[in-house]
Amino acid sequence: MRIQLFVALFFLLSLQSAFAGDRIALPIGNSRYQNATPLRNPENDVILVGNSLRQAGFKTIIKTNLTLQQTNIAISEFIAAARRLKNPVLMIYYAGHGVQLNGQNYLLPIDVKIGDARTVIQTSVSVSTLLDRLPKRRSALEIIILDACRNDPFAQKTRGLSQGLKQIREQPGRLIAFSTAPGTTAVDGDSGTSPYASAVAEAVLIPGIEVRFAFD
Repeated sequence: MRIQLFVALFFLLSLQSAFAGDRIALPIGNSRYQNATPLRNPENDVILVGNSLRQAGFKTIIKTNLTLQQTNIAISEFIAAARRLKNPVLMIYYAGHGVQLNGQNYLLPIDVKIGDARTVIQTSVSVSTLLDRLPKRRSALEIIILDACRNDPFAQKTRGLSQGLKQIREQPGRLIAFSTAPGTTAVDGDSGTSPYASAVAEAVLIPGIEVRFAFD
């Protein structure tokens, strides 16, 4: 997992010089959950990261506190915009609750419903389905950053829920980064933004930096 994060951030840090074409990003940050534990930082995280991405040359579409319907619309609009570009670099940055249920990863919109595993799945966004929808053959590179797993959003009320997200197998031309290791929770932070989001926002703006130096 750490290797995935290092590789993904290598491409992030060198985007300014390595890619001269179109770049488009969709940062989504969910904080104000209606039925799950609210989070303090995600809506601030995506604004911070989104502003850095704009400075790095990305057309950035920042979305905060989305319902399931709004999430699906935002993803559809992002994919439609990406299809109009020639060999673009695509990025999706998600900050908010994410869970692993029955061996699959799900991103939770603010109106996710608490209940059994089926209820949660029906009112969430499947990561595997999201990845399948991306226009892989039309893009130069896809970068997916999942800054999730901050705590148990349902306080142990849902059976089948596993702590943390499951590792995702990468494909050529697609890089997936996580804010924490498999089966663990990420630190939300006390400064208004998560430590992970702050680090990404700073690193994106450093041209040509080596990964080892960045993490040191």
